[in-house]
Amino acid sequence: MADAAIVDLNKYQDKAEYARIAAITDPFDRQQALDAFVAEGKRNGVIGIRKLFSEYMRSQRKGAPVSNVTAFEGQPMELQTREWTADDTGVWRRDGNGVELCACPHPIMPVQRLRNVDTGKEQMEIAFKRGAAWHRIIVPKSVLASASQIVSLADSGVAVTSETARALVAYLHDVENANYAEIPTKQSVSRLGYVAGVFSPYSMDMAFDGDAAYRSLYNAVTEHGSCAAWLDEMRKLRADSVAAKIIIAASFASALVEPLGSLPFFVHLWGSESGTGKTVALMAAASVWGNPAVGKYIQTFHSTVVGHERLAAFFNSLPVIIDELQLAATDGKGDKQFSVYRLAEGVGKARGNRQGGFDQTPTWCNTILTSGETPIVGDHAAAGFKNRVIEIECTLGSKIVKNGHSTAAALRNNYGWGGKAFMAGVDIDEARRLYEEYVGELEARAADKQIMAAGVLLVADALATRMLFKDGKALTVDELAAYLQRDEDIDVNRRAFDFVCNWVAQNGAAFRDGCKGERLGMLESSTDTDTMDTAYIIKGAFRDALQRRGYNYKGVQAWMAQEGHLAMRGRNYTVGKRIDGVSVDCYKITLPQADPDTTEMPWQDLFPENI
Repeated sequence: MADAAIVDLNKYQDKAEYARIAAITDPFDRQQALDAFVAEGKRNGVIGIRKLFSEYMRSQRKGAPVSNVTAFEGQPMELQTREWTADDTGVWRRDGNGVELCACPHPIMPVQRLRNVDTGKEQMEIAFKRGAAWHRIIVPKSVLASASQIVSLADSGVAVTSETARALVAYLHDVENANYAEIPTKQSVSRLGYVAGVFSPYSMDMAFDGDAAYRSLYNAVTEHGSCAAWLDEMRKLRADSVAAKIIIAASFASALVEPLGSLPFFVHLWGSESGTGKTVALMAAASVWGNPAVGKYIQTFHSTVVGHERLAAFFNSLPVIIDELQLAATDGKGDKQFSVYRLAEGVGKARGNRQGGFDQTPTWCNTILTSGETPIVGDHAAAGFKNRVIEIECTLGSKIVKNGHSTAAALRNNYGWGGKAFMAGVDIDEARRLYEEYVGELEARAADKQIMAAGVLLVADALATRMLFKDGKALTVDELAAYLQRDEDIDVNRRAFDFVCNWVAQNGAAFRDGCKGERLGMLESSTDTDTMDTAYIIKGAFRDALQRRGYNYKGVQAWMAQEGHLAMRGRNYTVGKRIDGVSVDCYKITLPQADPDTTEMPWQDLFPENI
């Protein structure tokens, strides 16, 4: 038995065995023989056979003429290598002193050049083999040209160190230039949506070269499961709820915002009650284009302002879908830092770079679909904010999705069919004609920018109904108008004036003679009636109340004066008034009177005992 063990050990040290394997000309057969030899050695307690085989191959090629072409097993293509030897044992060459210089201990080669259609920047697709498998990575040309930066390829599995980096840079540079015509060049994109006359990702002529962080989002836009099952689920949702019909229409509408000359806009689902179907409704909207799981297509508000801008720029023409507004970061005052207006503008902030120039400014033109427990814009928000948002309140009494669990399960298994079919069949000229018709119908029913958003929604739903759903339940102007806002609803100054009037009523005791707390002003009647129709509000109290609420008091006072609600003393917005024996500057405000046919205003008859 001992002699047999000695014979076995000698066998694994015998060059003849390695020569036998190396002499096999067919690469597949040679690899099979080597694998069998390695397995046999392991059974007998011998390891390191592959390394010994590599050393044998290296010893045999010393002094041999350089092949000048890549000779990797299973290589994607054959490339000229100039003075480099490139085979399964790695990439190497000899310097002027005959010293072997290793660029990489395993197969590696450039296989495709990618030129971004937006930026014109080039990247290189690199193929490398570790073990039996080939892998591919996309690397900026600037990284491949720098010994200090190419070591970052180690994170992707390439065996590169600071010692071999310079040689690897030289090898890849030599091979690319020796095979410039042979290495294919392909147009690439780093985002979704309209680009160079096609719609990404539905063009097979373009590769994705974007940040690795967005690759999962790019891959999420795909078809899965059954188109028929997806259509059935969407028809059920549309039949059960007008709100569901709107959010689904908003998903399709995203691809029409730019062609129809509209502006980005929000559709926000909100409600404090759990179980109303807000998240599942967003899943339905996401399923139009791809995988609706949260973390796949759908993202959350747990991000920065810059992160939201980059996300919008990546989706570009496809809808941005963000769940859970309550996760958004807040500032020191408790206000959400998420900016509706910045995303609705469709252009990001210009930012400098280390080279002293500016990075490309991100842009987008799409819909942004969101959900949360509260409205996305407050009462004090400027008209520009409210103009860009269509808000839908969701309650348990009016669920947007009736059976959330079964709907979510169906959407996770069937998705991505709607967007591709919609883009294949949409006629932009027809869409423009429909848009003009809908805008005409909406003119007297909503604010200007709300009309633009509503028009795009109606067009998208009309086309999707005809091309895909075929259920005769297209969204109507009347259905949508219930969720739109008029100019008077959006005017921030009018809302501020209403706030002031209600604030006066809520703080009635502070306007009464003999007030024990902080005195805010006084009320009086300008006529012989018992109705208190004039409020004198102390200047500081007026400004503090508006600023705490988030209103710009300067704009509000100017609007109130222009509308006749505020008495002026020359160019001054305040008047003098003696309160508790002290002359103070006050805003003299004429309070609106109740219509005889409506409910009385809350500030009327505040102090009957003073009359």
